[in-house]
Amino acid sequence: MYQKIKFSVLLLILTLATAGLTVTNTLIAEQATAGQQFIISQIEIEGNTNTKPFVILKEMQTRPGDVVTWANLESDRKRIASLGIFNYVEMQLLHQEGAVKLRVSVTEQWYVYPYPVIKQIEKSWDKFAFGGGLKYKNFRGRNERLQVEGFWGYQDRLKFEYTIPWLFKNRSISAAFGALWENKRGNSQAVDAFMVEQVTVSTVFGRRFGYFTWVSLGGGFSAISVPQEKMLTLSSDGRDRFPILQAVLTFDTRDYVYYPHQGTFLNFYANKYGYNGNALNYMQYGMDFRKYVPLTKNIVLAGKAAADLSRGTVPIYNRFFLGYNYRLRGHYNEHHEGENRLISGLELRFPLIPVDHYSLYQGTPFANLFKDLKFGISGAFFYDAGTVWNQDATLRKEQLLHGFGFGLNFHVPYLEILRLEYAFDTNFNGEAILFDVELTI
Repeated sequence: MYQKIKFSVLLLILTLATAGLTVTNTLIAEQATAGQQFIISQIEIEGNTNTKPFVILKEMQTRPGDVVTWANLESDRKRIASLGIFNYVEMQLLHQEGAVKLRVSVTEQWYVYPYPVIKQIEKSWDKFAFGGGLKYKNFRGRNERLQVEGFWGYQDRLKFEYTIPWLFKNRSISAAFGALWENKRGNSQAVDAFMVEQVTVSTVFGRRFGYFTWVSLGGGFSAISVPQEKMLTLSSDGRDRFPILQAVLTFDTRDYVYYPHQGTFLNFYANKYGYNGNALNYMQYGMDFRKYVPLTKNIVLAGKAAADLSRGTVPIYNRFFLGYNYRLRGHYNEHHEGENRLISGLELRFPLIPVDHYSLYQGTPFANLFKDLKFGISGAFFYDAGTVWNQDATLRKEQLLHGFGFGLNFHVPYLEILRLEYAFDTNFNGEAILFDVELTI
């Protein structure tokens, strides 16, 4: 996961908040009692100026002729919102001559834009890189993602990504293509500072089964160079060249992927690097399990358990870490490395300011860019635990690091979540976590 600090988006929204605005309440009033059923005669989609209708319909379990409740429609609405290409999604039931028509209204986001990059490397306030990129979030109106980005500074990177969730309109086949060049400092604390240059190309094809299960298989090739005098590659010439094979199985019933209220996420992966007879030949595999349980209508208990394991000789530049990109709250500024990693956590979430949608500058040429922008604030109490260890070591309970604390989660457009938190370790040493944009659970 890559973190880009797009403070400009948030600052723009907050600055313009005093401009003439209208409010659209996201808490859609239920048009029926919880158990009341309707026979849907027709489904109508409006507001999708660019998006192909099938992109929306494929996320819906409801079909014409189905008998549904409002809870069924709300589940479909959240799945459409989880696509991440709409500012707002609303379901409306329209009675017409004894039948019920379902209208799905969407507000499309600003899809294509160049942007500056001010990147906080490894979530450190001492490490920044600067550059720019071009993103097309809904290419061809099919929810395809096309992105080109480059930045230079503490870390140099050029990358290209193209993801296609529906390779064929009537078949659940996906594809992704990527190319990456980067020059960065190695993270290992076991040796003196060193630079790692990496070039990788990759292709992944996937299949979606039903609404909740995905299987993908991919391959690629990578070349990684470390100054030869460091002798940190597995090849004697200081350059590891190897194929990569990847398999992933995902089961995901979360109601809204960016801030779930209920559901389950389960992911298994296996990556094979190199091949038998090559100097580099090892495997990394693991799982990520997350569960979201609504305790009341608005209070949610979120839990996570994840493990990353290695088999074979792992080069020092590809170890697992606590610190850098993945940080343990309560030990946020610490760095621990190993060939295996274990992570767990619990988080209690509750709304402080319910999410509403705000429209700015209506009646101006910029109206569509600032229509139905969301904002809200949630509170959270959390507990994290984790550790890393090597294959030749025994995992012991006393190795686990623990942290706990509280925070605010700001629901904002495009970034989704902006986090401000304060965490403690078991000795009650405190630390502030400012402006993180990735959820831990």
